[in-house]
Amino acid sequence: MSSLPGITRQDEEKRLQHTLEIAQRKVDANRQSVQALAEELHAMQEEFDENDKEAQTLWHNADARFKFVNQDLRRAEQARKKPYFGRIDFRDKKLKKDEVYYIGRSVIADNPAEPEVIDWRAPIASIYYDAALGDVSYSVKGEGKYDITLSRKRTYEIEDDELKDFYDSDVVANDELLTKYLARNKKAVLGEIIATIQQEQNEVIRKKPQHNMIVQGAAGSGKTTVAMHRISYILYNYEQEFAPEDFYIVGSNQVLLNYITGVLPELNVYGVSQMTMEQLFVRLLYEDWDKSWKIKPVVKGVTPAVKGTLVWFKELENFCLRYEYRAIPREDVVIEKTGKVLLDRATIARLLKETKDLSRADKISRLTDYLMARLENELSGKYYSYTQPEKQKLKHYYETYFGKREWKGSVAELYEQFLKEEQEKDFPVEVPDGSYDVYDLAAMAYLYKRIKEDTVIREAGHVVIDEAQDFGMMAYASLKYCLSKCTYTIMGDVAQNISDRYGLNDWTELRKLMLPGEFDYFGILQKSYRNTVEISEFATDILYHGSFPVYPVEPIIRHGEPVTVKKCADVTDQVTQAEQIIKQWQSKGLDTIAVVCMDEAEAEKVTAALQGSVELNTGDVGKWEIGEGVMVLPLKYTKGLEFDAVLIFNASEEDYPVEDGYVKQLYVAATRALHELTVLYRGKLTGLIADPVSPEQKQRMRLAADAQKKPVKTVVKQAEPEKTKEEIYRQRAQEAEKERVARERYGPKKIIVTRNSQGTTEDFAANRTEQSVMPGSNRTGQSASPGRKGTGKSVTSGTATAGKRPPSPAKVYGAGNGNAGRATGRQEPRMVENNGEYGDMPDAKTLMPAGHSRIDCAVRMVMKGKGYVDCLSSYGTLRITPLAADLFRICFAKGQCREFPKAAVTAAGDLRCTVRENPSLVEITAGYAQIRVDKKTGALTFLNTQGKILLTERSREPRQLGEKKNWSFFEWKKDEALIAGGIGAPKPLKIGNSAAYFSYGRADDRYPGLASSKGYEMIFPAGSRVLCCNIAMYGTYISMEETDIIDYYLRVK
Repeated sequence: MSSLPGITRQDEEKRLQHTLEIAQRKVDANRQSVQALAEELHAMQEEFDENDKEAQTLWHNADARFKFVNQDLRRAEQARKKPYFGRIDFRDKKLKKDEVYYIGRSVIADNPAEPEVIDWRAPIASIYYDAALGDVSYSVKGEGKYDITLSRKRTYEIEDDELKDFYDSDVVANDELLTKYLARNKKAVLGEIIATIQQEQNEVIRKKPQHNMIVQGAAGSGKTTVAMHRISYILYNYEQEFAPEDFYIVGSNQVLLNYITGVLPELNVYGVSQMTMEQLFVRLLYEDWDKSWKIKPVVKGVTPAVKGTLVWFKELENFCLRYEYRAIPREDVVIEKTGKVLLDRATIARLLKETKDLSRADKISRLTDYLMARLENELSGKYYSYTQPEKQKLKHYYETYFGKREWKGSVAELYEQFLKEEQEKDFPVEVPDGSYDVYDLAAMAYLYKRIKEDTVIREAGHVVIDEAQDFGMMAYASLKYCLSKCTYTIMGDVAQNISDRYGLNDWTELRKLMLPGEFDYFGILQKSYRNTVEISEFATDILYHGSFPVYPVEPIIRHGEPVTVKKCADVTDQVTQAEQIIKQWQSKGLDTIAVVCMDEAEAEKVTAALQGSVELNTGDVGKWEIGEGVMVLPLKYTKGLEFDAVLIFNASEEDYPVEDGYVKQLYVAATRALHELTVLYRGKLTGLIADPVSPEQKQRMRLAADAQKKPVKTVVKQAEPEKTKEEIYRQRAQEAEKERVARERYGPKKIIVTRNSQGTTEDFAANRTEQSVMPGSNRTGQSASPGRKGTGKSVTSGTATAGKRPPSPAKVYGAGNGNAGRATGRQEPRMVENNGEYGDMPDAKTLMPAGHSRIDCAVRMVMKGKGYVDCLSSYGTLRITPLAADLFRICFAKGQCREFPKAAVTAAGDLRCTVRENPSLVEITAGYAQIRVDKKTGALTFLNTQGKILLTERSREPRQLGEKKNWSFFEWKKDEALIAGGIGAPKPLKIGNSAAYFSYGRADDRYPGLASSKGYEMIFPAGSRVLCCNIAMYGTYISMEETDIIDYYLRVK
């Protein structure tokens, strides 16, 4: 900020009005944009012809822009309503400069470089939530640690464009302010959550999403709200790694999900998938889910108590192993003609043991790859000679020796077979007849992934599970296997497990399963912000009647009315009392009221009885939305929700006997209340309320819970302390100097070349391509093909343009701006000195693409720029730049209309190209090279002007971006020979059915190239390692590290 704002009330009022003016201008501008787009859509609709494909494309593009601008308008209106809630004053120790930041829901700025208000999710905003006054530090991803001295932390009350009050405090929302917020009705409290996030909640919100997390949260600790804020935080700070479609929110019922649907837009989150656990497993069954089948709830009894356990999952796992054992041959593999043993039993057994947890299809692929490599060695060996027909016959036979990846069986029939086998072992389970509960679906999803799936389908990148205690270990073990590439945020309270026999009563097993990493996290939220002290103490006393550990609850000191317990003569008296109590609460201004019943049957009767005298918010189960009014709900649908006042309709001994399961159910019902709680009963009052609990019993329960806080196996290793920017640069310089000294003393690192077993066409390819692909060769830059005209420059030579060396990757990609990063958390990718081993083949874990959910590359809009064409998808921007008659540059990055690094090659001045577009294709032609973009998939096809296809991207998933790594998937032909090389490398690499790093040398010299016998060359201006993988089971791709941008050049020969 150019001048620091004052601290008096007059200064603050002046500042507020100035900020409101800026926010209003933003709202007005967005409204004009929305109105203009609405008129454009209306005009298009008037002339719309459903048979006009081009008009349809224009319509969809305009509609997408309308939705985006509409969301932007909503954000602007939220910011205008309450522009900020906090302020921090500090002094930057390095710059020796005083600074002030106001903190709000989103950025408000006339000049983006000097925002009036920063977003609450920005890295520096963590100081507001976490730090005490004095010397503190905060971290920016990729830039390191900043040290500052915090001198003021101020919280504001702003209503109707007026500054009501402000507070200076060492903590966020001191007790006075927090109590004032929490005393309001539910609707008002939701609006203040961002302003009152507490330190223990903020720690959960800001944990890195690359690690798993389980949080035990007391009733009213804000688990659901914290989880939603965590999604918002991740999307803001990790936008290169996660998009909204990468998230799945899993809830225990549709009512909870409807509530979440209303919360997310308030946090500027759109497009996140939400589903019940049952719906998620149905999704993971893909084409095997029959729409005539039904999902049924778990019925209490012995069967779910068996099917919900980890023991049941182990039974299913062993069933699959037995199935695979019968299906996959295990005897010695012998060539009949020579008696040569290609693969012996011991090797097969070893490979199967190493791949024990892989799917059936991946086991077959691993065995087949191993076998075919042995066969290639045998066919090209010196001892026996084979005719060409014999070679072809042997290859054809052994390609499917262990079976085909494709499995044409029925998952439902296989599951039925499993159940019948378990029945023979005296497991008390039934075979479903077209209706499946969550544990049936979990088992079937596992069978699909383990036995049937032959093509990996990426789903979520991060799964958030709320009310996690409601699901047994069977569900989690299956989910972990089916979604093994994603990370998890799991929120729950074992004290609220109303599915006592098959849910989670403690976290031990789940921690062992989900928190294997040294930086995975188990946290506890024990402060309750929901209930008054009176309600909290009443509910906790109910818990102490159980035999399970009780995590302590610390209520915020907010007193209210005592809990009322009333005896009623009969049902009629109960209904009369309920009517009177509800009307009394409404007269006090309590907006949301819940009447909690034991089950659906009781809820229907109470609803019918109350409807004449009380206006009820009614609807079908699953379609309820939590708003103002009175709702009559079965207890199980209240999980994760809260209301201003709660009436428990019948807490009798008959409905709630003194058993662990009922302890938790009554506890859940009681803890839904924010301000007032009344309990009605007829007959005898349940002992869970009537019977006192001794202090000794309470202490035993607390000690048992303390024991569960300890790590499962070993102490969790803490992350390394954050380094400052100077420390990061110093470390990199030291590493570079060590490498230089080592090279001078010992010479270059040892080169490990992976030998391939490819056979027939490599001699031709080598002779043809070794001269053209090696970047160290003295090329003039002219096209090597005879008879062609033009001056197309080659990017595979050491001189990308005539007489001009390519710029260093550091210059191409740039460096992050520290000051910009502080406010926004954004930074540019940075190149790292990381040489790798030229020709080395990485391990299986590295070879497996580690992306998140499949990104949407479908082209929504085509924009022609000066010298380039942008194909915009919902995920990112694909930029195609013609540079010469035979040369294209391809770039792809997340986000729309972004700037790309400067090209290492200058476009030819006399270059002419044509761009054609129809409803299904974009076609770009330059000289004698052509690119086609399939709009449906976003996949590229490279051709020469005679129409010969040279190279295609994989249509199913053309490309993928990960954290500082990317993958471009190509469909190379079986008879295609690939030769790879790097600047200064001693010899080229022949890439057969293998994988290898083909980057070599210093980072600023690392321009690896790839040439094909099909008539094209590629070069990758990457400053770090580049990997070529041509192994089908992992995917055939080029991967570049240390960059989130796909960037390469392709030249047609």
